[in-house]
Amino acid sequence: MPEQLVYLRGDFSYGEHRDFAGPEFAEGARAFLGLAPAAVRSLEVALRTHPGFLDRKGMTELVRGHVADPGQADSIVSVIVTVERVLRQTGLSVEEFTKRLPDLIRKRVAREESAPPPEPSFSPLSQEEVEELARRISLLLGAGTALARQRKAERLLKTTGHALEELQLICDLRPVFDDERANVDGMVPITTLRVVATSDSGMPMALEARMSSQQLKDLEKKVGLALIKLRTLEELLTQKGIALPALEGGPSGE
Repeated sequence: MPEQLVYLRGDFSYGEHRDFAGPEFAEGARAFLGLAPAAVRSLEVALRTHPGFLDRKGMTELVRGHVADPGQADSIVSVIVTVERVLRQTGLSVEEFTKRLPDLIRKRVAREESAPPPEPSFSPLSQEEVEELARRISLLLGAGTALARQRKAERLLKTTGHALEELQLICDLRPVFDDERANVDGMVPITTLRVVATSDSGMPMALEARMSSQQLKDLEKKVGLALIKLRTLEELLTQKGIALPALEGGPSGE
């Protein structure tokens, strides 16, 4: 059965953003605010001098290298990843986004303050905490950091083709009946290639094509050649010392 979808279009980025809701975000924010200014500066320098790209795994390793407490480090990473996700959703520049970030968080905080807290120990971020959090975040998201390069690489990947959601090769047999449809005279093997990709609108789009045995052999050969070319390119980049980002759906992605 096809997956059921609810399709909404429009900009939903400027309301009470749910990514900033609840105790988890507040806990991570306070873990980040608990860092000494010198540690924040050290983290900023590390991001600006990092030679390559940083996905979540790389970011976790980097932050843990500058924050002694692993739990605090993971909470900080969670906040950075959350803010990064909202930044991508808004489509704003880093400069414009960091200007609006305090308002985005405050709108959600105001909502939480007007409702019963979900947990007895939970208290929303204060005005001062929101302002300082936005200031610190802006230092890490700015141009020239490894995070900015990662965003650019992922944006480039999205603009150069549709993301593949599903690929199947379905093999079956179709009966050939006699004129009276009473007997099966023979069977015809059929192979169907089904490709599902994400369209520009975010909705899945499917393509189905019948393939002969020779076309399957040609496809197998082309896949092998593509893998050889990718390995050659990756080896060249390694020899030249050029960073290769880890991108979902990209050369080094899964």
